[in-house]
Amino acid sequence: MIRFSRKEDETQIKRLWIQAFGDSPQATDFYFDNRYEEENLLIDTEDGQLRGMLSMLPIQLLMGGQSYNARYFFAIATDAANKRQGISSRLIQSAKTLTKQQGGIAAVLVPANADLFHFYGKRGFETAFYYDLLKAQAKGLPSCPADTQFIPADAASMLRLRDKSQADSRLYVRWDEKALRFIIKASRAWESPLLFFGSGGGEGYAYCEWDEDTLMVKELVLQGIEVTTALAILHSRLQAKHYVLRLPQNAAPSSGDVLPACPYGMISWLADKPPAGGTAPYLGFGKD
Repeated sequence: MIRFSRKEDETQIKRLWIQAFGDSPQATDFYFDNRYEEENLLIDTEDGQLRGMLSMLPIQLLMGGQSYNARYFFAIATDAANKRQGISSRLIQSAKTLTKQQGGIAAVLVPANADLFHFYGKRGFETAFYYDLLKAQAKGLPSCPADTQFIPADAASMLRLRDKSQADSRLYVRWDEKALRFIIKASRAWESPLLFFGSGGGEGYAYCEWDEDTLMVKELVLQGIEVTTALAILHSRLQAKHYVLRLPQNAAPSSGDVLPACPYGMISWLADKPPAGGTAPYLGFGKD
């Protein structure tokens, strides 16, 4: 039986979450306390036992100046005792049907590993979102501009900057302020740097995570600031030895150690795809 989750399912859902994704109980509780909503989580049960789950968060797709409703699928998991019974496939199909019934035109997701691109491809998804990967060493960075200012991050400013930077994208996945407030809260809880800054009349922000002495920049959004300058600004505050930046496709500087067009996100169209031209599609803050 596939249905939306209820309060009494939460203990079983958390148990499966930890089993499937390896999150700590503390991290799992944090998500459920701050982001989980029963109406956005589908579950598969049999005789009262949870067999699988799929989260379907609301998003907007912006194309050609128009906004469309869609859903972001993640946390797709099957209990270890019920593998290879088609549970995830049925959850995906049910979630697609519900999304379409609710007026959504597409479902978007980020595969957790390379093999899952094939798995989701067989279930109607196509790769549509890519990023460029830039690696840099601290010793080669320029000096931070003298007029740099750091500003406390807030959801409204992040959304404004995201919208402005992706105004010409032919397919932009737009998270709302509620989603961005969760990102801010999570960054503080887990000490993941989230820096909003201004320099030379431009502005930007970076969401980062530490991997030992390497700073992983998971999202860098800039308006009027070059990537190299933004990296110098980050280094002035964070002083990492190594930097790995996930950048919008075609946004990496021509010089440097760049791996272009890394596959990232997939989409399944549930209605006719609206025509749209512009720059490369963009999906940030993806979660598998």
